[in-house]
Amino acid sequence: MPDVNDFFDSSTLVGVLNEITPNESFTWYGKVPTRPIQNAVTAVWEVEYGDALELAEFNTPGSEANLVGYSGRSYLSGSLMQFREKKLIDGFVERWTRDSATANELQNAQQFVARQLKHLHDRGAGLYEWACWKAVSGSIPVYGPRQNTIVDMGFKASHKATAATTWDKATLAQIREDVEGLKELISQEGNVEADTVYAPRDILSLLVSKFADTPAMLTDQMKQAYYTGDSIPGFMGLNWKVVRKTYDVHSPADYSTHKAYFAPRDTLFIGNYTDNSPIEILEGTTDDLNFDPNVTGWHARSWLENDPGQRVLLGESRFLPVVTRPDQMATLKIACF
Repeated sequence: MPDVNDFFDSSTLVGVLNEITPNESFTWYGKVPTRPIQNAVTAVWEVEYGDALELAEFNTPGSEANLVGYSGRSYLSGSLMQFREKKLIDGFVERWTRDSATANELQNAQQFVARQLKHLHDRGAGLYEWACWKAVSGSIPVYGPRQNTIVDMGFKASHKATAATTWDKATLAQIREDVEGLKELISQEGNVEADTVYAPRDILSLLVSKFADTPAMLTDQMKQAYYTGDSIPGFMGLNWKVVRKTYDVHSPADYSTHKAYFAPRDTLFIGNYTDNSPIEILEGTTDDLNFDPNVTGWHARSWLENDPGQRVLLGESRFLPVVTRPDQMATLKIACF
């Protein structure tokens, strides 16, 4: 931890933010790669679709070559998301950093400011995680006082499926058909094998209940893994992982708070999320004149207000999670929760 007298320097604040370990329960943030872009407003990224196997055409000797079109690549663009939040640090904390402060006061100030920085970081990291879940769902709603748009990730309609029969009423064969159909779709169009399913606990609990009497498919080892570790390894040839992370939503109307899920309770996410790095987070620059216009990622600074006398602590980032290989993943809405 830096000396508290240097703590309010912008480079120090950013360094502290970058050193904070992301929440281990996050699925995406801190685990997918980030890429800097020199833009503060819009991101452009390349999307590659899996090429279906094609055969070259016969050609007559001495004739012009057959013209072949581009492979399945295109470009998408979308508005960067931004969070920009600040905290007001009471004057008594600022006094703890002055030359007349005792060692104990300096330590208290240091710890207090570190906690506030972590709170800003965790709020921003939560938005990163939320946006990543929206990206692997097919689109991200970007909204705010001056921004209201949907950033499309380029998913084909077939990769955003809905079960013909809700899984609480479906037969085991129907459930298998839903899952195997998406596995085949990803294999054929994405040129990779689906290996992972992310789903809320409600869905995995339903599957364990329905397949309880089919040990050839759901073994005792799989059940044990589910009850002890929130996963079902190898079920239907996939590794099923529980998504249980929630965040607080505050209602300004009645000051109430309720829990919301990062992943919808009625939807599972299936795909290959590692081969070819199909997900990345683009991090842009800022138009705040107090920051270096060439720096991307986290920004932070601090200043003193005179009336009332207190310190302001600011953190911000502009970013956009993008899916570069949409054919490698799909969603399935089972519509029973």
